[in-house]
Amino acid sequence: MITIREAPQRASSPSTCPEHDAGVKVNQSFTSKNPPCVESLGDESRLFRRKEGWIGGDAAGSVLLGPGRVLWLFGDSLLGRVRDSSRHIESMIHNSIAIQNGPDPGSARMEFFYGWSGAEPEAFIRPEHGAGWFWLSQGSIRNGSGLYLFLPRIVKAPGPHGWNFRVQGIVLGKIRNPDERPNFWKIHQFAVPWFRRDQSGEERSFGASVLQAGPWFYIYGIAYHKSTGNRRLLVARTREASLENFGAWEFLGNGAWVRDFKKVSPQADHLGAEFSVSWLPGLHRYMLVYTEDGLSDKIIMRSAPSAGGPWSGPVMICRTSETNRDKETFCYAAKAHPALAQRDDELIISYVCNSTNLHRLTEDPGIYVPRFIKVRLRCASTMSQSLPSR
Repeated sequence: MITIREAPQRASSPSTCPEHDAGVKVNQSFTSKNPPCVESLGDESRLFRRKEGWIGGDAAGSVLLGPGRVLWLFGDSLLGRVRDSSRHIESMIHNSIAIQNGPDPGSARMEFFYGWSGAEPEAFIRPEHGAGWFWLSQGSIRNGSGLYLFLPRIVKAPGPHGWNFRVQGIVLGKIRNPDERPNFWKIHQFAVPWFRRDQSGEERSFGASVLQAGPWFYIYGIAYHKSTGNRRLLVARTREASLENFGAWEFLGNGAWVRDFKKVSPQADHLGAEFSVSWLPGLHRYMLVYTEDGLSDKIIMRSAPSAGGPWSGPVMICRTSETNRDKETFCYAAKAHPALAQRDDELIISYVCNSTNLHRLTEDPGIYVPRFIKVRLRCASTMSQSLPSR
């Protein structure tokens, strides 16, 4: 039996392990019984190291569409070519997607998709109503009714270059025919009413992650106050058939499920703007994975016995070492990808690194693409079972 040691404050610094390709340092005290095995995943990372067309993007969410077919979702994406270890960027669009065909990253085929406006590339999904653009950085789920994507609508706002934007609202996108090629997808957009920004500056939104547990869809959100920089976890739920019926949503407030959106209460703190919540069958726990405070070298995990919590204290899985190379590099967007897991006790986690030095985008094709690590939580045990093939 594996137990997750809770921490009342931020997780303590990890011990150092041999460097991996992804540059992670492992927290050897991750569990109270057996430390995890953490390793970089070259095949998964190589899926996104390309020479032509799509050559970079962040966010990197994923959802299983069917056996051996995984949808990848990206925010701002780079198009162009890589020559002599340098990027030649021809366009930057606000979002793109890719289809991974084949469960084995070593042999899988990737196909990338984005839109076109005349002779110019553009984002794959654009808002039907309102200004701005979508970053495909939030939750997604597939069921018998289709594919659902939560889409944050972003607009320009005052701020320093690179940070002059804000979330203006959340849209639920529904694709009724996700088994067809994305070129032929029919996408319907519904404004999610559960978005608020009050006079104090606190912003509340839902859709950062979504999962199914029994007859319920759980939709996870964030309460964010710009003055403190603290993002806190919010939880809502609805019956599977009622995801589009926003009036049927229930919100977790002070330990009870209520219909009043204003009574929702935070369940965990210091999250990133992007995170994942997924079920780990080998531990019989729900796992919350994120980058601490959004921009950090710390990849954090919490666990819970149910999809609504209560959540354990934060435990640091590992620290990324890319941020040690210079003061301009930062990492973010850590999340788990259940569709890639091959064992019932493992998390496949991606994160992205970028730089405040815009020249790095051209000089280093290794940044602004997802990097992957594998975390096995029972690596010292023989109890772990392989997951069914997909």
